[in-house]
Formats: sequence, structure tokens, C-alpha cells
Amino acid sequence: MSDAAPPPAPADAPAPKKKGWLRRWSLPLVGIAAVLAIAFVLFRGFVVRKAIETAVTRVTGFPLEIEDCSVGLTNARVEVTNLRLGNPPGFEDPRCIHVSRIVAEAEIGSFW
Repeated sequence: MSDAAPPPAPADAPAPKKKGWLRRWSLPLVGIAAVLAIAFVLFRGFVVRKAIETAVTRVTGFPLEIEDCSVGLTNARVEVTNLRLGNPPGFEDPRCIHVSRIVAEAEIGSFW
């Protein structure tokens, strides 16, 4: 056996085609977007609940706890159960507000 290198390719042979970056990345990007959309649909109540709790606590300084939050997927309906707003440290009574159920519903067409 000889250790000779393979013969060089002819100069007129076409180079292998490279896929464009959009074509190469489109399927993974669509897959990631689909997974994120499904995750948001499944966990939208949790995401909205945590966002409201964090925003109210940061802005007002009053600790907010929400037991459950249900957000409509096809309608503009939000249902919150067991909302507890506490007083900041230093108040005698630690409770400020306790609401067992809040339902907010809007007609989507009225926004336009």
C-alpha cells in the first residue's frame, strides 16, 4: 500500500452547495417558538400571577399573594382567587386586604 494522496478534483467540478443561514436555522427557530408558545399557553396563569405579585410588591411595597389566577385563552377574562395584600413591615395588623374572588371580563371588540 502506498501513502499517496488522492488525485485532486478537476477545476470545473461544481462546489457543494451551502444552505443559506435562514434555511439552516428556520426549522430550529420554528421548533423553539412552538415550544415557547405551548409553554405559555399551559403556564399563562402562573406567569400572570407571578408578574402581578412582583409588580404590585415592587411598586407599592405591600406584599401581595395570589392563590390562583386563571386567564382566558380565547376571551378577555381573568379570574383571581384568594388575593391577599399585606401591610408593609412596621404596621400593627399584617393584613391589609383579603379578597376571595375577583372576575374581570372585557369584550375584545370594544378595544378596537
